[in-house]
Amino acid sequence: MPRLIVLRSIAFTLLMAHFSKLSAEERSFTFKKTPSELQVQFAGTPLASYVFADSKIPRPFFTHVRLPEGPQLTRNHPPQPRDAQDHDLLHPGIWFALGDINGSDNWRLKAKVIGGEFVVDPKNGSPEASFTVRNQYLSNDAGQTLLTEDCNYRFLSQPWGTLCITDSKLTARIDCRFGDGMEEMGLGVRLATPIAVKSNLGGRILNSEGRIGEKETRERLADWCDYSGKIDNRPVGITLFAAPDNPRRTWWHNRDYGFFAANPFHAHPDRADNSPLVLKQGESVRFRFGIALHADRDAAPYDPAQAWQTFQQQLVAK
Repeated sequence: MPRLIVLRSIAFTLLMAHFSKLSAEERSFTFKKTPSELQVQFAGTPLASYVFADSKIPRPFFTHVRLPEGPQLTRNHPPQPRDAQDHDLLHPGIWFALGDINGSDNWRLKAKVIGGEFVVDPKNGSPEASFTVRNQYLSNDAGQTLLTEDCNYRFLSQPWGTLCITDSKLTARIDCRFGDGMEEMGLGVRLATPIAVKSNLGGRILNSEGRIGEKETRERLADWCDYSGKIDNRPVGITLFAAPDNPRRTWWHNRDYGFFAANPFHAHPDRADNSPLVLKQGESVRFRFGIALHADRDAAPYDPAQAWQTFQQQLVAK
C-alpha cells in the first residue's frame, strides 16, 4: 500500500478516536424556530437557517450555511459587495427546486412552493438530529397543487464537519411530467465567492469518476460531486451525494462561477431508461441526497470518496 495512503488512514483513525471522546453536548444540534425560519446550531454555534417563509423567494431554502467553527460555505444572502451579484434570489444558499413540472417553474420563482408545515418537529440536544417538513408545489398561476413533498432533513456530526441527508418523497396531486431538458432541476448549491473556480483562489470541482472542472463534470452522470477551495487559506467545501437507489442516476449542472446542482431528471444517453419521469395522480417517487459540509483537519485531509462511503452506510442504517 502506498505510504501516503497508509499515513492518511492512520491520521483518519486518530481523528476518529479524538472525535469519539467529545461529549454529547460538544457534538449536539439545537434548533430555534421563528415565524419564518428554523435556525440550526451545532455546539451552540450557527450552522444554517432553514427559511420557509420569505417575502421575495417563494420556496424554502437553507441560507448562511457554514461549518460549526466557521467559515460560511454558501454565498452571502443577499450578496455582499465583494460577492458575485448574479441570481441573487434564485441562488440563496442550498435549495431543492424544479424548473419544469407540467411547464410550471418554481426554480425561477414563477411558481410557488408553500412550506412551513412541520410534520415532525426538530428535537434538540443530540449528535444526530432531524426534522420533517411538508411542502406544496403549485402551478405558475397558483390554481393547482401539483405535488406534495414530505422531506426529512437529518444532520449528523462528522470529524470533517457536518453531513446532512435529505429524504424527499414527492407525491403527485395530479398527473405530473418532470421536464427532462431543463438544467435547473433538483438540489442546488451556491458556494461562498472565494470557493468559486472563477475566484482564482484554488477552487475545484471533482466528481466520482475522477473528472475535474466544469468542462469535464458538467452534463455528466456521477454518484457525487465535490466543490472545494480555500477560505482564509483553509481547505473547505461542499460535496453533494446522490443515493444509489434513487430512481435515476444523477446528471450534474456544474459551473465555475460557484454553483452546482444534482439533477436526476435531465435526460442522458447513458441511461438505460432515458424517458421523462412521469407520475400519475397519487403516485410517489423518492429521492435521497447527502450534503457534506467539510474542512481539512490538522490530522487528516477530507476525502470525498471516504465520505461517500459514510453516506451510503447511513442510508442503510435508516
